[in-house]
Formats: sequence, structure tokens, C-alpha cells
Amino acid sequence: MRRPVPPVVSVDAHAKRSFGVVDELADLLPEGRIRAGSVVAVRGSTGATSLALLTVARSAMQGSWVAVVGIADLGIEAASELGLPLERVVLISRPTSRWVEAVAVLLRGVDVVVLSPPGRCSARDARRMAAIARERGSLLVVTRGAGYDDDWSWPVPADVTLEALSSRWGGLDEGHGTLCSREIAVRVFGRRAHSLERRGVVTCGF
Repeated sequence: MRRPVPPVVSVDAHAKRSFGVVDELADLLPEGRIRAGSVVAVRGSTGATSLALLTVARSAMQGSWVAVVGIADLGIEAASELGLPLERVVLISRPTSRWVEAVAVLLRGVDVVVLSPPGRCSARDARRMAAIARERGSLLVVTRGAGYDDDWSWPVPADVTLEALSSRWGGLDEGHGTLCSREIAVRVFGRRAHSLERRGVVTCGF
């Protein structure tokens, strides 16, 4: 008996799906959202981790599951204050040497993966993870945590790149009291619809 052939899901099937972002980021994106199957690179010497988490917060609030991989110094309380509902977050702070395989599995099982590669990522591995994200209609957000080289970049072109240019803390008495917010100056660029560079400021409330 001939075995049934599993259905093939075309990449075009995910073309109309997208992930919502906070309003200030939406103003910097041509479509106001991020298409399913995209790879978003978040870089910058200050505020990159906060910007990466802020990028996926709205998706989590709208019901998506988010896996955060490789951000060892991530504070749960800080993540919650950025808007991430912790009940929908899977945290893998210190992945093993087989982290590429782990991310591949996660991209097939959850909607959003935030990745800080714990080691060098080859172009071949990056393309493999990007291909799975496209196939499954997932969202892969790649960044580097504090303490890594400022000039780090994803080894293959990302669909969208968010660059944290600078950040400023706000609080009582011009910053001498309780910290209550953080403003991050952001540059957005990428491929296709994102080829036009845009700049703005996003606010992380605390």
C-alpha cells in the first residue's frame, strides 16, 4: 500500500500572517507589523536586548509563545516590565553546544524565538534557521546580550535590522530619582519593503 504523502505547506501560505509590534515600532515598519517567516536582527552597543524583547512583546500579549535562548543575564522581572507575559515565555538561558539544533526544534514548535547565539554562528547554520522560520511561519529575532562585541552582526542578510543607536534613562528629578522609563533611538532598515531606512525613538516603561 502506498503511504500517504504529507501535505506540503507553501511559504506563500504564511504571506498574509504577521506579528504585531508596539505602536512606536509599528510607526517605523512599512506595514506596521513583521511578516511571518521573517528574521529580525537587533544590534547596538546599548539597549539591544531590551529592543529585542520589546519587538516580540506585543506578539506574546496577543497569544504567541516566545522562546528566549542564550540571554544568560536576562532578568525575569525586567522582561515582565517590558510587557512579556511570563506564562507564555520559554527561557533557555544557557543552551548546550547543540544550540542550533535546539533552535531548529523551537522554531517548529513556538511562534517566536529570540536568540543570542552562545557561540560563533556560521552562515550555513544561519541560513538553516532562517529557512525553518520561513517554512513554519515563525519569527526569529537574533541579538547579542551585554558584554559581546559591539560590531557583531548576523552572518546572512536579515529581513529587518533594528539598530539601537543610543539610549537614555528617565526618572524623577531628571534621572536622579527612581528610574521609570528608557528611551532607545532606533534605526530600521532591511530588504525589499524595508529597504528605506527609518529612524525613531521607542520607550520602554518600567
